[in-house]
Amino acid sequence: MNTYMNTNMNTNMNTNMNTNMNTNMNTNMNTNMNTNMNTNMNTNMNTNMNTNMNINNLKIYMERLKKNNINNHKYKFSQRWFIGSDIQINLEIFLDKSKENNILEIGCFEGLSSVFFADNFLDNKNSSLTCVDPFLNINNNDHCEYLQNNEEMNFDFNISTCKNSDKIKVYKITSDEFFKNNNKTYNLIYIDGSHNIDIIKKDMENSFNCLEKNGIMWMDDYRGGDGIKIKNTMDEFLEKHKGQYKLILSAYQLAIIKI
Repeated sequence: MNTYMNTNMNTNMNTNMNTNMNTNMNTNMNTNMNTNMNTNMNTNMNTNMNTNMNINNLKIYMERLKKNNINNHKYKFSQRWFIGSDIQINLEIFLDKSKENNILEIGCFEGLSSVFFADNFLDNKNSSLTCVDPFLNINNNDHCEYLQNNEEMNFDFNISTCKNSDKIKVYKITSDEFFKNNNKTYNLIYIDGSHNIDIIKKDMENSFNCLEKNGIMWMDDYRGGDGIKIKNTMDEFLEKHKGQYKLILSAYQLAIIKI
């Protein structure tokens, strides 16, 4: 009996141990395989989703760029800074082209942004564009290194050539001088003037004061320069006026809607 019992016990123990080991191994293998399969499936799904999103975003970008294209053969310019900018690509999302638009532009350079506004957003009979830029009429223009040749003449040519040119008013003075005498309000203000911190502060405050409710204030160079000084200055403005605007874009450029 003892021999038989021992044999059976050993046999059963070995059989159970082998069965459990095999079961555990199979379970672990299956678990690992399932985990790996799920991980790979999730990774592939995420990769495909991200790829598809990037492709879709690129398509949207190209469609908008083509739709709001600036005619390279029609206008004269030496710099392409405005081409492909945030405002060129995205403004149509926020501004109705068919309605009355009264636009103020601080800083015009060669007028590529000016003709973009005129060609695309001034078709309503009551729309207007006001351009403010001192060009070389002041000694401390921080763009003077780019204004040594035909840039101002390019601006004059471009705004005289664009569509709706009769709806454009030009003030070749500083923004400070302009705001001192301005009593008009605007539903879009584009600030692309001096990079001097004190002037940026004044331009933003003065612009916000004459911005209509639900109007858009759009700033260039938010992440420009050293990526710190201009951004910090604009962030201080946002903090000061918290609750008075809605942020609609924060990229290289910055845009808000007054509420």
